[in-house]
Amino acid sequence: MPRRDKCDICRLRKVKCDAARPACQTCIRGGRPCSYSPSSESPEQDDASLSGLQLTSTRRASSGEGAFHVLTLRRTVLPCRALTIAHPPSPSRSLVSKADCLASRWTYMLEFENHDESAMAGFTETFHTMPAWIGKDVVLDAAAKYTVDCHRAFMKQDENALNLAKKSGAEAMRALRFALAQSSTDATDEMLVSMYAMTMSEYMGGIDSYNYKLHELALCQILKQRWTSGRWGLLEQRLSRSIHSE
Repeated sequence: MPRRDKCDICRLRKVKCDAARPACQTCIRGGRPCSYSPSSESPEQDDASLSGLQLTSTRRASSGEGAFHVLTLRRTVLPCRALTIAHPPSPSRSLVSKADCLASRWTYMLEFENHDESAMAGFTETFHTMPAWIGKDVVLDAAAKYTVDCHRAFMKQDENALNLAKKSGAEAMRALRFALAQSSTDATDEMLVSMYAMTMSEYMGGIDSYNYKLHELALCQILKQRWTSGRWGLLEQRLSRSIHSE
């Protein structure tokens, strides 16, 4: 706001002033010279308009006449800088991709499996490499999410977890059907792993329904075609061995 009731020194120091002439009481008590410039009489002049300077210290002259004033530039903090200072970035809030989160969930899931006695013996080979596959194919990511959600529902035996697994299963099936409809040649390796993951998802979701058998039979047919076409490889051997171990 405009200031007309302060001397030049009190305005710079931002202290109270009685605006007495020729010298105010504040300057008299502090032993400082008091002066009034023409700008102090202007109603449009305020504290922030004085050349961006602020008074930091005052020292009396050794002769007893006058005083030395130390002025510094007033630092103005920009709004964006002030926001950064008030809310510094936290290292714990670093962004993590969905693929990284899904790979972590998959690794966590494998810790609960008994690889020597489990009916899902394929985990020991094919599924241990799944984190390296995640993030490269939409169908595979959907199948992997379905698998970890089914495993969570199996472990928790919770209705909410089961509903989430069913939702993930519907999304995985839509992605798989779309990919199969678009594929005019042979199925990719990612699709084979996805189908095997969905087989294990249905297995954990409810063995009484035998829905997993549908994925298993479809996967066997695709593997058979790849065998006859001469494209049989280590991945196919692992998948075939895993299916027959069920």
